[in-house]
Amino acid sequence: MKSVLFKLSGAIFSLLLITAVFFASTAYAADAAGAVPFPKRMITYKGTTAPIKAYLASEQASADKFADFSAKLTKSSEALRIYITTENLVNGDNEIGKSGDQIFGRNKIKKFFIGPDKKKIKELQTTLNLGRNRINQLTIIKSQIEKNQTPELATEYSTLIDEITANNSTLTDAIDKESKSFSLFGWAIK
Repeated sequence: MKSVLFKLSGAIFSLLLITAVFFASTAYAADAAGAVPFPKRMITYKGTTAPIKAYLASEQASADKFADFSAKLTKSSEALRIYITTENLVNGDNEIGKSGDQIFGRNKIKKFFIGPDKKKIKELQTTLNLGRNRINQLTIIKSQIEKNQTPELATEYSTLIDEITANNSTLTDAIDKESKSFSLFGWAIK
């Protein structure tokens, strides 16, 4: 029994060692070749209301651009940090899409009498704040890219950050407008 467990643990250790060597050599090859093959991230929620559809389409385009940009980098550590941060943004965008559709898709009669769903608006604003924090993380990476990459790549990266910042601002403005919409008895619910 001990010999079987010993052989099994040896096989597992060998498999782990081979995997580690493979990933290390892949990262080294990526650093040497200047290309990091990260898969593109997909926003799975599609949205039902116009503001959310527009937001999610723009965010998906930005996620694709970030994936393409990561493949151009000569340092895999920078590309990995960008990939992880944009993956977190995409996951947050799925939540934003669901909450946003509940806010913008609220029945017009209900909205007229009761007003917008303040609880959902606060949840959405919290999720957007997390997105802003992730954008700040991408901005921190910007200084490393400016130091380690070509000026053209640094400019392209700045443009990508500006795009997602503008997209977030557009959605924030739409949410603010929605939260200030007129309601007949909304004052009683506050």
